[in-house]
Amino acid sequence: MPAKRNAARTRTRTLARLAVLALIIALGAFKADQNRRDREAQRAYDDLIAQLDKEGGLEHQKLSQWSKSLFDADNARRETEETLNAGEPWETRMVADRVGDGREVATWRHPKYGIEMQYTFDGDDLASFTAGIGRGLLQERTPRPQPFSLEGPAESLRQLIPLAAGPIWLAGFAGAIFSARHGLLAAEAMLAAAFSTFIAHAVNPHTVMRITWFTDQEWFALLMLAASLVMLAWRAPARQGGLRFSMRELLIAMTAAAVLLAIGPFGWLMLGVLAASALLYAATRRLRPRGPAADLLAGDSGN
Repeated sequence: MPAKRNAARTRTRTLARLAVLALIIALGAFKADQNRRDREAQRAYDDLIAQLDKEGGLEHQKLSQWSKSLFDADNARRETEETLNAGEPWETRMVADRVGDGREVATWRHPKYGIEMQYTFDGDDLASFTAGIGRGLLQERTPRPQPFSLEGPAESLRQLIPLAAGPIWLAGFAGAIFSARHGLLAAEAMLAAAFSTFIAHAVNPHTVMRITWFTDQEWFALLMLAASLVMLAWRAPARQGGLRFSMRELLIAMTAAAVLLAIGPFGWLMLGVLAASALLYAATRRLRPRGPAADLLAGDSGN
């Protein structure tokens, strides 16, 4: 009976570990996908603005050439109203010229390209015109979409995790060293805090996630993760042995690896971190003392 209870307890603990790990990775994958969609939206906007800027340049030339031809028109005011203002009279403002006579100024903006045409009329004749174009006018007409990855519940949670995980990791470190009964639980808390911190920094929307290059925050989180794995390996009961896989567990591991590979760069990063973590854990387990010394090291944490 005690053996069955211990086996059931071990299975429960393993399932709990896997559930926490899956939850952390799922939240990280959601945030990474949100960052990806936001970056794609921003790139699509930049491409759109570049295309509109190119088309707007051609339209600017056409409008300028057409406006120059109005100097010889019999009724330039009426022609601009019919062409640009759907035949409606211009809403104008009065300006004084050099000799003090008033002239009317009408302003029209292209609905697609943001080109601003300003016509100065002397009666019905065109006295002068200006044609303004630029990224500022174009972006005012076609505003940039809000970067949704920089705010919202997911980003708030990402920012909160490192702040909360630091004290948890330190408390777990102290518990893993000084508590014989709860040392294993404390080491598991250290591992969860370190892994969460690394993912929170990896999915930072202000930085581009790279598999071959880490930020200082990510390196520090990896050091926390390595220390957590070492503590977990030394606190785990000696009877658990090293990494052993049955056929069922091997199939589960292969399925999980396939899912991570399908996620994309974030999944590749997680697969690499998990593989390195497994190797470090196995290597540390081999360095543990055996026999009564190992049981003394683990204490009652395996119960």
